[in-house]
Amino acid sequence: MAGTITEGPYAGAAVAWSVKGFAGDTTTMPPLEGWFDPDFVPDMDVALRGTAWFQTMDPSHAYLNHTVLAIRGAVNLATGTFRAMAWSLAD
Repeated sequence: MAGTITEGPYAGAAVAWSVKGFAGDTTTMPPLEGWFDPDFVPDMDVALRGTAWFQTMDPSHAYLNHTVLAIRGAVNLATGTFRAMAWSLAD
């Protein structure tokens, strides 16, 4: 994925990231069989938890290229948005 950090001390940095973790709260998710329908695009925020690795070419944020971050947020496949809070695991 790629995008721009919109808030906090890294606001404005263009980044690409790789996320590993898990998605969803099974009590609010659509039935599992719906996810296998190729026309199914859930217009809902799906909770995410996991870790992220960022890559940026902005020299002032180059240390992000060597930092593993914990993330908590949500993705909406219908709108194509990904919102997350991230913090360094080194802190």
